[in-house]
Amino acid sequence: EFIFVEEGELYLKLIYNTDIFINERILLMINLLENLMEQVIKYPDKPLIKLSLESSNFGQEYSDLFAEDFNF
Repeated sequence: EFIFVEEGELYLKLIYNTDIFINERILLMINLLENLMEQVIKYPDKPLIKLSLESSNFGQEYSDLFAEDFNF
């Protein structure tokens, strides 16, 4: 559910099944989405395929969770 506010900010309300997802994975997905949105704003003419999900503060913990989710 996206909610647009007059001040020009974008809010995301995320509802998920806690039987399937743990909090750390949801935080990871939010972090990745936030980074992607920042890049879209910074580089509006750049195709999405050229943007990176990972940020410089991605960290080993998130890398491990991400790899575990996708069996790397």
